Amino acid sequence: MIEFRCKQYNKGAPVVKNTDLDIFASRIILDYNPRLLQTPQALNYPDFAEFYIGADLQFQDIYYRKNELPILGATSFNEGDKLKVFDKDSMSMKRISLPKNSIILDNEILKMPQGVEKFTGLHECAHLIMHKRFYEKSSQMDMFSIIDGKSHSQVACCRKVDFYQNKKQLETPHDFMEHQANFVAAALAMPAESIFPFAQSEFNALGYKKGIIEIISAKDEFMAIRVVENLAKVYKMSKTCVAIRLKKLGLIKEYHNETRNW
Repeated sequence: MIEFRCKQYNKGAPVVKNTDLDIFASRIILDYNPRLLQTPQALNYPDFAEFYIGADLQFQDIYYRKNELPILGATSFNEGDKLKVFDKDSMSMKRISLPKNSIILDNEILKMPQGVEKFTGLHECAHLIMHKRFYEKSSQMDMFSIIDGKSHSQVACCRKVDFYQNKKQLETPHDFMEHQANFVAAALAMPAESIFPFAQSEFNALGYKKGIIEIISAKDEFMAIRVVENLAKVYKMSKTCVAIRLKKLGLIKEYHNETRNW
């Protein structure tokens, strides 16, 4: 497996540009399955998680309180890390012990729209690949470390809100790592070498000769949605995830902040 390396860290969280994250994701895919770079197709995330990065992939009813946001996925970096789950037999919460390098997905994502399970799984894979320095125990760290004056669990628990970050300015180590996991998950599922020419050919076929679409009119929006839907079917990802990926690659350009229902 390609090892993640970073020159700069902020309290254990890597500081890295999006362009470098894209390059890193492409290197991983080249090592895992080069055909994913050459031909637009869906990545088999359980195979990638279990057989490429060596993760223990499992599904649980991850526990969270009623007043808390749902936890869709979690990653364990240390042998014996504990995670709260809901035991349906006893109808109560219990703590389970996790093997090192575990990825736990909540059972609820199996009921969610196309791409949610896959993106969540790849998001947790990205944590496991990139963020061991932050979460792994050392001789100076116990199960709960003190980060910014707060106790910090060694298990990375990702709530639904973490997958839809809309912060213009990343501030905390958590902000940076969630952004990085989101970006790399999308780049693994839809490598630039594959999706860029594919999307450009789709836009060209619709009359956008520059291979990009600038959303100015209702027609432009309709055409953009059409391409996003086509790509979502090929990569088996959500339309929202595809649209965000295309915008980050500069293939879709918008000039206002209207929220679209991709």
